[in-house]
Amino acid sequence: MTKILVVDDDSHALRLIEFALTKAGYEVITATRGEEGLQKAFQSPPHLAIIDLMMPQMDGYEVCRRLRQNERTAEIPIMVFTARIQEIDRQTALEAGANEFLTKTATPNELVSKVKELLAKSAPAPGVEVTPGQITTLFSLRGGAGVSSIAVNLATALAQQPNQKVALLDLCFSSSSVPLMLNVRPTLSLVELAKEDTTISLSVLEKYMVAHPSGVKVLPLVLSMARVAPISAKTVESVLSVLKNGFNHVIVDTSSSLDDMTLAALTHSDQIILVLVPEVVSVQAAIVTLQAFRSLGVSEEAIVPIVNRTFAQDGLSTETIQNALKRPIKAMIPHEPELLIQAINSGTPLTLSQPATAMATAIRKLASVLSPS
Repeated sequence: MTKILVVDDDSHALRLIEFALTKAGYEVITATRGEEGLQKAFQSPPHLAIIDLMMPQMDGYEVCRRLRQNERTAEIPIMVFTARIQEIDRQTALEAGANEFLTKTATPNELVSKVKELLAKSAPAPGVEVTPGQITTLFSLRGGAGVSSIAVNLATALAQQPNQKVALLDLCFSSSSVPLMLNVRPTLSLVELAKEDTTISLSVLEKYMVAHPSGVKVLPLVLSMARVAPISAKTVESVLSVLKNGFNHVIVDTSSSLDDMTLAALTHSDQIILVLVPEVVSVQAAIVTLQAFRSLGVSEEAIVPIVNRTFAQDGLSTETIQNALKRPIKAMIPHEPELLIQAINSGTPLTLSQPATAMATAIRKLASVLSPS
């Protein structure tokens, strides 16, 4: 039976809420103080929590924050049910971790209806398997290989497949361009999250993500190129672990260096797309990268070399590249610079704006290979 925790110091209100929810078929656990409610929640996590705001000793805002900070309750839906009606109260409650804000002017039927909505949103959609997901990191030790463009187009191509939840993690510290390529305007980033003393959970991460119309959710590293310190490898590992359990696909864009953030992503990936361009320096960089992968214990099967043809002619042949790498090239991305520039400038990836082009077709084919059957 679905279990709901109700925390309210008003015994009359508590009885009314309990009666309405019990009548609707829910198991109700009650508490009259914030500390008591937290103790019961941590001991046996409920499916949903209903929290009053104005309580002695510990108010509802703090109860929300502590529920979000504890691993056992970090993902449960939280409804604030309060007599306070000011917009500042609603905003503060949402910032503290509440999913819904409902005033006590609502009828019992309206309360039950909101509870049903929240529970439905928290349940996996029919046919959608979101655990575990697949982490795919794109990397090139040679700059200018078009890693970000491929990452953005690959993410949107995967999002077009049925019942796929896709996250795009931007770890490109030197030149964060993913938000620009998707024409999204994030207001928070991983740099801000890393400064917070909070448990990283899916509900926390989603506050730092921005949704693209394609369905892709973008988690940016930085908001501007102002001088900031990189986040730790431990934070990257925690973020990837949470995203893997909340999305079918996690696409990771990286810088052209084996820094701590990139290494954390590479060593925790299910697949690594090694991006080359058809010229000698890029191939040599790829050989060095493969040697580094071996020393890191990266599985040979996890590495997916692809060639991005960033220039029209005189490039190395596929056969020459394969012989140098001693492994097959899994995909060839055609050269379509004008269309790609238009797509970048418009903030609409080719897989959405020009789906019939050769480049978009090649990336969709790559997406179908990467996507589990």
